[in-house]
Amino acid sequence: MILLEIDYKYLGSNVRKKRVHLNMTQEDLANQIAISTSFVGHIERGTRKASVETLARLSVALDESIDNLLIPPELGITCKYSKEQRMQAKKLLEYALSALSSDE
Repeated sequence: MILLEIDYKYLGSNVRKKRVHLNMTQEDLANQIAISTSFVGHIERGTRKASVETLARLSVALDESIDNLLIPPELGITCKYSKEQRMQAKKLLEYALSALSSDE
C-alpha cells in the first residue's frame, strides 16, 4: 500500500507554472473552472485544499494530468499509461465534468 501525503505547496507551484506557461491570469483560470480568483490564489500558495472535482477541472484547463500536478518526480512514481490512454482519460474527465455541470 502506498501512502502519499499531498504537498499542497507543490501542487500550487505546478498550477502557477502551468498557468503562466499558458499565458493565463488567475482570473482566466478561475472563470474556466468555475471557482473564484481568490481561491485560485489560495491553491497556488498551498493555503487551501482543492476538491477532487476542482483537481479534475484544473487538469483539463491546464492540459496536465492530475498525477503530474500532484506527485513530485523525486518520489519515483511515474505514469504507466501511454499518451493515447492519457488523452482518452482526459476526454472522459471532460465528459464527466460537463455532465456534472449540466446537473447544476
